[in-house]
Formats: sequence, structure tokens, C-alpha cells
Amino acid sequence: MNFVARKRRILVDTGFSEYELGLYNNDLQMYGTPPNSKITLRDFEDQALERVKVLRIIEQTTTKGITRYSEEWRKAILDEIKTQGMKSFHKVFTGNGLGKLEQDYEARRKDHITHFICRLTYSRTEELRRWFIAQELDLFRLRWTQLSSEGRQAFLKSNDFCYMSISEEETSGLLNISNGLIDKSKGLPSRITPFVLV
Repeated sequence: MNFVARKRRILVDTGFSEYELGLYNNDLQMYGTPPNSKITLRDFEDQALERVKVLRIIEQTTTKGITRYSEEWRKAILDEIKTQGMKSFHKVFTGNGLGKLEQDYEARRKDHITHFICRLTYSRTEELRRWFIAQELDLFRLRWTQLSSEGRQAFLKSNDFCYMSISEEETSGLLNISNGLIDKSKGLPSRITPFVLV
């Protein structure tokens, strides 16, 4: 048998408009604009159910007593998403934020669409809204910690957040006044970029 390695397709002619390429240029989104894509009813249902599964995984992991936002918590969620076979969600949740392959853009597009489907679905009652917002907030924090520093910078820039980097001295000062929220002996985790919003 002769096996030939398949190359990943890099964006050449993907069918994404310039607007979509700009909209889906980062793994993390603020969901500022509703999606403007055609989707079949079957895909609508299947993809929405997949996102609900992701949100339920986050909820279940949190109720197991694992410290929220810890490395163990993140790993448990990502492992379960992978085990459940939700490849596009796993990809967008674990990427460095700036992938330029067609599958990166497609995964981000799916994330965008499913967020808005669930947003509609979970707006029926106050209780559903609160649950949805709580899970999406945890998901956002999980995804933020997974981004590379370049991905974070691109996210902040693309959402017009005004910020300035802070020095090591200022970081140390903030650690001292954190009242134990951050372990002073370990400092900031290596994947956290210190900045202050202005």
C-alpha cells in the first residue's frame, strides 16, 4: 500500500467573504454581530445541541468539586469535549488564536453560529438566561487562558480594547495587594499577559 500524506488546505478560495475572514480571524470572539450565513435546519439543530453539550460539560465539571479555572478543571473539560468527538469545538478552544487554515475559520464560524442559536434558545426565561451566561462566561475564561500572547493581543486589538502593558514592578505590586488571590511565590502563570484596561 502506498500512503501519501495529505496537506492541510490553506485559505486560497474557501468561499469566506472578506468580512467573514475579518470576523473569524481569532479563536475568541465577543459575538458583537449576529451571523449572516446560510445553514440547513439539520445543521442548525445538530450544531446547537453540540454547543449545549459543551456548556453542560462545563457545568458538570464545575459541580464535581474541581477548582474552577484550575489546570485540572481546564484539562477535564477539554478532555471530555475531545472524548465526545466535538472536534471543531476542541480545535477552537485549544488553538493559539491565530490559525489561518480553512478548518480554523470554519470552526470559528460554527462557534459564532451556535453561540447565537443558544442565545436565542436560552432567552425565554430569567433562569435560563442566567444559566447560559454563567456557562458562557466560564467558557470565555477557559478559552482566554488557552490563547497565545499573540492571540490575546490580536483579540484585544480586534475588539478595540484600549490597554497598556504594565511593568514587572507594577505586576509585583498588584500581586502584593491581591490578598492571596494569586500565589505570590509562583507569580503570574506563564500564559497570563499582565495589562490594565484604560
